[in-house]
Amino acid sequence: MILVSQRSKRDLSAELFRTSEAIFRCPVCGKDMKVVGTESMACPQHHTFDFTRQGYLNLTTRMVKTNYDRNLFTARKRIMGDYGFFNPALDQIVSLIGQAHPVHTEPFYLLDMGCGEGSHLSRICERLRSRNKVSVTGIGMDLAKTGIHEAAANYPGTLWTVADLADPPLKPHTAGLILNILSPSNYQVFKQLLTENGLLIKVVPGNDYLKELRSFFYEGTVKATYSNKEIIKNLKNHLEIREVIPIRYTRRLDRDGLKALSRMTPLAWKMGKDRVEQWLNTGISEVTVDLVLIVAGKRQMPE
Repeated sequence: MILVSQRSKRDLSAELFRTSEAIFRCPVCGKDMKVVGTESMACPQHHTFDFTRQGYLNLTTRMVKTNYDRNLFTARKRIMGDYGFFNPALDQIVSLIGQAHPVHTEPFYLLDMGCGEGSHLSRICERLRSRNKVSVTGIGMDLAKTGIHEAAANYPGTLWTVADLADPPLKPHTAGLILNILSPSNYQVFKQLLTENGLLIKVVPGNDYLKELRSFFYEGTVKATYSNKEIIKNLKNHLEIREVIPIRYTRRLDRDGLKALSRMTPLAWKMGKDRVEQWLNTGISEVTVDLVLIVAGKRQMPE
């Protein structure tokens, strides 16, 4: 039964990629790609990439080691799913996309660059389809193979790919909307991938994002405070900012939730177990989620 389930996932993924194969380009030679049966995707030069049993494609051309392991992605999935840690921010994103892409039957591609284990993209696409009646195809890309493995295993129905985010295997002008949530950005790539009227929704930390961790772990250092001014300045140099939406709230977490949060956030990665345990024993029960949603697009040429 397990083999049947895994095979079905691969078959479903192959069919989904087949309907969207025209947007992909070979990461080796740049040629068009086609789905071959239910086994692989290949180009005319016979560069071939196999579908995994979980239903994703690894479109990288070299082995890459990242700092993101399975424990991190398991913690992130739990904190986002069980505790709804980002739900207000994701709901705002759904609202923004619904306004930009009202009810219609033509599909558009929603590309999550740095999608991790896929929970954000899956939730957003699900809500767009059910609430806003928007026909959307999600594309989740990340360089961390472990994250894409988890995404494909848990959220079928999306194009999940391990890919080089600096040189993604997609044709220009593919994405109607790009998501970039608390992840590094390559704005030249974003501009190349966006359709003419496409939008980028970038989520960056606000000054008080997870201040309860920052103030404890980095007290007395320059990292005790945070500013997103340079990030926003850099974005302005490449794209036209259309809207800036601050989102701030607190989330109550039990001890298990706080442990998951400490495993997920880079703020605690370099802290030893004893230091994290000290933080857990401070009696903290709420943490601050302070985010800034930035909506941006290509600069419009004057008429």
